[in-house]
Amino acid sequence: IVTGKLMHRVTNLRTGKSLSITANGPVRVIFHDNGTFTLISHGSILWTFFSQDAGGPGLFLFTGRVVIEENADGFATSVSHIPKFTDICHILA
Repeated sequence: IVTGKLMHRVTNLRTGKSLSITANGPVRVIFHDNGTFTLISHGSILWTFFSQDAGGPGLFLFTGRVVIEENADGFATSVSHIPKFTDICHILA
């Protein structure tokens, strides 16, 4: 379980728009024997998705319960989020 205060500063290098984000979790990470892992957050978490990720690409702030399943290569295979997420790329566009 990961807890604590975490501040992010994200910037769109094309537009120069910037945003400060507090994402304090808590986050529980469960590592599986096959190299995959499950991430469970009940607070707020900032997560980057690449084109290989389910739901990607993008940068999202999840608030509330989110479960992210990652494969052994480190890419998201599923994302379930309740109740809220914010598309940070859209805000900084």
